[in-house]
Amino acid sequence: DDVFSHRHDWEYVIVWLTNNNLTHISYSKHRGAVTAAKSDYAYDDAQQQHVRIVYHKDGASTHVFRPGGAQELAENATGAWHTPTLASWQLMQGDVATTNADLQYLFNTTSFDKANTPFNDGNFINKLNSSLPTGYPGF
Repeated sequence: DDVFSHRHDWEYVIVWLTNNNLTHISYSKHRGAVTAAKSDYAYDDAQQQHVRIVYHKDGASTHVFRPGGAQELAENATGAWHTPTLASWQLMQGDVATTNADLQYLFNTTSFDKANTPFNDGNFINKLNSSLPTGYPGF
């Protein structure tokens, strides 16, 4: 941790749906977010359901998300694009003894120094509203 970086960081991707169809994608970039139409992104599948987003080293000491290009190779040891499991605030579970309520409490009350947790109760709605695609209603 130095003057130019911080120890903890939370980045996020939002997929926007209308009638269960993907319309836009937002990804975090430092303290803000970039939102663009589905057509502005490259995908890892012919059905255009798995958008290519790269967790990218941005300068000497920070990381951000950025769009991956159609011909770009994945930046990881396997060379393959990965589709992580979506996490649900209401359904996430820990080990046998850690309940959903326990995890929510920990994410809502743990200090991550200079980083904020975009998905906790104090930040989630603001992050959604600040990333809304044109024409989407606010929360």
